[in-house]
Amino acid sequence: MATAKEGAKTMKMRSSSIVSLAVLVMMIVAVFAMMGSGDSPLPADVKFKPRHLDGVNMATVRAEIRLYIWEPDPDSGNLTEIPAMDRIDPDTIVLGSWVAPTSTELEYAYPNAPYPKQLVAIFPGSAVKTVIISVIDHMGVTPDKPWNPIEVPLTISGDLYEEYGGDHWQGTGTVKVTFGDILPPLPPP
Repeated sequence: MATAKEGAKTMKMRSSSIVSLAVLVMMIVAVFAMMGSGDSPLPADVKFKPRHLDGVNMATVRAEIRLYIWEPDPDSGNLTEIPAMDRIDPDTIVLGSWVAPTSTELEYAYPNAPYPKQLVAIFPGSAVKTVIISVIDHMGVTPDKPWNPIEVPLTISGDLYEEYGGDHWQGTGTVKVTFGDILPPLPPP
């Protein structure tokens, strides 16, 4: 038969186990809540021009960004896909997480069009070259010959204006880069 002292000790162990279990459950819930709170960015379509870049003498690079979001139609209530390029805050646009454009401009398909066709961001060639070299280094790719191009994915991201929710968006496009204007060797005579 257990004494009152042993019973109190058992009860104390049970209560500390329950408290520990409750703390563990709260920690697990907090971790899942933090993981779930990081909404994925809105997907954007990104195209770079020129598509083929000279890795040695790189000029400015033009990024054409198209972003569409789903919003309820005011009349029917159905979700409708609408262009959102004019909702992008140009001050938040970055290439490769750190290079800001030197200029941005909304382009329209025709005069007085209701929505822009795309947002164009212009990046300085020297900064784009730094991003490209970083991506190539991360990919661990080296060209077998200097005249063979390397296809490099470049990511652009940013945020919408705060009045549109400030949502984050991101898009990846590819460029082909050659490092040098060295021509292939001529065959022996």
